[in-house]
Amino acid sequence: MKNLYTTKAEYNESPAGLHLLKEWEDYRAQERKAKNALRRLVPALEIMRGDPLPDGTAYTSSGDFAALWCPSTEARKRGTLDYLQGIALTDDGRAVAVYEQRDESGAEIGYKYEII
Repeated sequence: MKNLYTTKAEYNESPAGLHLLKEWEDYRAQERKAKNALRRLVPALEIMRGDPLPDGTAYTSSGDFAALWCPSTEARKRGTLDYLQGIALTDDGRAVAVYEQRDESGAEIGYKYEII
């Protein structure tokens, strides 16, 4: 089996101290891992708008880190004001949910990173 997470992989460190991959070198396998993590996460989400089973779009060519982004679905973690933005992968192969945190007025107040 091919190692998906090389020690040479470039990453950016998130504010949570996670090493998020900038690029996915084995795109299909890493996309599959992120989509599986997203499917496991769906029961913990409240879908506000869009597809009830977000599929996500992998985008790796710019930004701070590569991720499976969910631009056509607005979903928040149940019981919170944390809105799912996408699923990133760490340099050691863990899937990480990236949430935009909002206050009661809906204003963005930061980001939260949660290992799935």
